[in-house]
Order: sequence, then structure tokens, then C-alpha cells
Amino acid sequence: MTDGASSARKAIKNCIWLNLDDCQFSRSIREHLSKRFSGEIIIDKTLPKGSTVAILIADDSSEHAIGDAQLCAAPQMQTILVTTRNKNSNHADFVVSKNVGFESFKTVFAAASAYRREVLELRQEIARRTSAINTIRSGVFEFRTLEQARDLAIMLSLTCPNPDETAVGLIELMINAVEHGNLEIHSTLKRKLLAQDGWRKEIVRRLVLPEYADRVATLRVRRSQRMISMRIEDSGNGFDHANFTGSNRPVTAYQGRGITIARGIAFDDLVYLGQGNMVEATILLPGDEDEPSISLAARG
Repeated sequence: MTDGASSARKAIKNCIWLNLDDCQFSRSIREHLSKRFSGEIIIDKTLPKGSTVAILIADDSSEHAIGDAQLCAAPQMQTILVTTRNKNSNHADFVVSKNVGFESFKTVFAAASAYRREVLELRQEIARRTSAINTIRSGVFEFRTLEQARDLAIMLSLTCPNPDETAVGLIELMINAVEHGNLEIHSTLKRKLLAQDGWRKEIVRRLVLPEYADRVATLRVRRSQRMISMRIEDSGNGFDHANFTGSNRPVTAYQGRGITIARGIAFDDLVYLGQGNMVEATILLPGDEDEPSISLAARG
């Protein structure tokens, strides 16, 4: 697939790269995105020299482009694989099946764009702050809202060796605790809400409903010479987490992605406990530094 802009081989920074075979599904993708991002799209099998990729959309025939795009990736690049296979991909960030229809693609694209934007904003916020709390040795924190989760994730990440990665992984786990745990927004409903741009509105609505208003999530952190342990527990009924990790993720959507992100980039170990409403994330620390112990208890 080519167009005038692509054939001119003009470099585009932070582009949306459509590396797709020509078919009705890919034409629908091209038409949908061109209406919103006309000057940001490259529709070709190769990138113009000097381009950087913000979002790559590939299909089964061009799945190798996921690796190629890493060489010219913009910060926090996201990859979407459009597939006819039933087996999930361990390479793409998001996977959408042609069999589930074009509306599912729009939902997944919106989720990928929102995730990239939020992580970039999170990293900028971390860069603006200084670690004035790096002497925290243990603490208990409660949170109810997405805003409280975000602020707490940023604060605690500053006590860790790799704050950017820790904040991203931690916020994913904490959002899961709020939306899936306390507020019982299951994955199918979340997909619909994202497609309608109503996800945050529904969270705000549920937070004040009598059945959810008293629910809180708790984060317990403990630091020793060798490791940092963070345990998050919500007030929900738990879930079958084994079916939403790694290659077991459903191929028709993106649910379970937060667990995969946290396990893959942020923590050295990630274990779900009990019925699935408690997760413990561990970061191993280098060296044998022996600092005085300070305890902190707080409520967010």
C-alpha cells in the first residue's frame, strides 16, 4: 500500500506506520486513521530515512516489522498486530483479530494511543520531581481513584533504582486494583467504554455508588538491603490471573496487558496471591548498602 505522501519518501517524526497488505480491513484502517492523522501516517513497507515510529500497525505478513521498528522507535513506541491467527504474539504490544471486526481495531488503537500518551506524561512528571523520600523503608498507603494511584506510583518510583520503569509497572497494577478490583469493571465492559471514550467517566460514576464508595485498595511497601517489595490488595473478588498473562492473553483484545508490562519491564518478580485480588511485586537491589531503618504509614 502506498500513497502520494509515502511515495515521496518524506521523513516523519513520531509517525503512525501502516505496514499492511492491501485488503478491505487494512483499507478501513487507512481511511479511519487518515481522517485524524493525515500528516502523521506512513503507508508503505519501508520507512523513509530519518523517520521515527510512534505506533506501528502490522499484519501477519509483516510481523517482522515489529523488530525493524525498534531501530527507529520514538519514545514509548506501541505496536499493534492485525492477525488471522488464533495464537497470540509475544512481540506486539497489542493484538487484534480480523475476525472480531473493525470496531475492535478502533478500540485497540485508542488504547495504544492513550497508553503511550499517559506513559510519556508519567515520565515527564518523574523527571520534574526529585527524590526527597528515598529514605522510606516501609509504609502502608490507601488509594481509591486513578489520580491517587498515579501520584502514589510516581512518589514510590522515586525510591527505586529505575523510577521510569517502576512507575509504569506500578501504575498498571494499581489501575487494575481500582477498575477491575474495587469497581468491578470487567475487560469486556472496558473495551466498550474505551471505544465510546467513556472509561474515565464510568470510573468517576462508580466511585460514588453506595456499593463501591467504601472500597479502597492498599499498597504496602517494604525495603531491605536486598530488595523492595510492593504488595497491592484490592477489595474485589479477584480473577483468574493465569489466563491473562503472556501468550495466554486472548487474541481478540488487550486485556491482561498491565500484568505483562509489570512483569516484563518493571519488576524482577511478580506473584498473585490468594484469589487474585492481591499481587506482590519485587525489585532486587544491587550492593550491600546498610541504611538506617525508617518506617512510614500514610493514607492517600
